[in-house]
Amino acid sequence: MGVCKICSAEVSPPSCDIFLPSCMSLDRFRVIRYCLIVREREAMVSRYGVRQSTKRSLMSSCHHSLKEKELTMRKVLVTFVAIVALFVFASSPLAATEITVSPNVINIASASTVVTVHTDVPYSLVAGASVTLNGLEISWWKSDDRGYFVAKFSSEEVKVLDDVVDAGEQGIPVELTLTGVTVDGMEFGGTDTVKVINIKSKKK
Repeated sequence: MGVCKICSAEVSPPSCDIFLPSCMSLDRFRVIRYCLIVREREAMVSRYGVRQSTKRSLMSSCHHSLKEKELTMRKVLVTFVAIVALFVFASSPLAATEITVSPNVINIASASTVVTVHTDVPYSLVAGASVTLNGLEISWWKSDDRGYFVAKFSSEEVKVLDDVVDAGEQGIPVELTLTGVTVDGMEFGGTDTVKVINIKSKKK
């Protein structure tokens, strides 16, 4: 730091040119005016720098706040969609799909031809060809007298399902699961447990 020989201000060269000896050759009024301009410029730069720093800080804080709000809004939206989906599914007739397999006892040795699965799903809602029983494709389908979907499967094909064969060998019940898709693309399903036996009928 030094002291301007004209205006007595503390300056740091080369910010203030009049700190140099050559300043003495200028008109005193012009030099003092020049000193004031330089000092004012330095003060403005200093203030501008502080303001810019503050502005950057505020912008950063604002940006961070906006990101937090955006994340919060996304979480709220996801939660809202999940609640709506749950409500729609819970109010749907497919939410608690119940099925009844007939016959409720499958005899591997019998000559039966059809396994029927009754549901509580409205017939008009089901894409019939999409329905399967433990992965087995449906043979044909119809509506019962209450308007519910009824699936028909080949008995011979049901009897050779791995789960059914294993259950027959061990003498234990087996779970048969019906799955399908509605005409709107919503998946549904239900499970029933049946007994499996392997008893040949006695001829008289």
